[in-house]
Amino acid sequence: MLNSRFMNDVYCCIRIVLIALCLVVLAGCNGEGSGRNADIDTIEQMTGAEYKNASVSFFGGTLVMDDSTHIVEQIKNIAEKDAMLSVKGNILVVGNMEFGINIMDDGITLFSSTQVDDPKVNEVVKYMNSIYGEGYEDDTDIYRWNSAGSNGKNVYLRPLHSDEGGTVILFY
Repeated sequence: MLNSRFMNDVYCCIRIVLIALCLVVLAGCNGEGSGRNADIDTIEQMTGAEYKNASVSFFGGTLVMDDSTHIVEQIKNIAEKDAMLSVKGNILVVGNMEFGINIMDDGITLFSSTQVDDPKVNEVVKYMNSIYGEGYEDDTDIYRWNSAGSNGKNVYLRPLHSDEGGTVILFY
């Protein structure tokens, strides 16, 4: 009999991969004619109504975890003030890397198909170091930063655990 924690981890990974695939498909279908509300509605449908964290540190800004529409607006506001960030539809661009945005009940997760050993990731790690201070590697290619006054809130950058690979950034 498999350990229930292991099974929970497997189910969580499957859920993350499915959400990431949905974001990739939706990003590909997001044509010029689609309005801003379509992006917000899509993200809103994938999120729960209750959030465990009151706020999350996000690229040096603070996201109030209240409702998904407001969270998306806050992400756009943070990106407008930072030359390293931009929002294209439901994709957040960090440096030269594109990330799908996933709003979870306990934070924000960004998914990219860019492999963690790609030089673009080094640019993102340097950028994160400039915001949160020098990150440390928990393991090879797994970086962690503690946000200022974090009360246990952290930022992680690690490889995406899937057959295709990729990179994921978690803001908790």
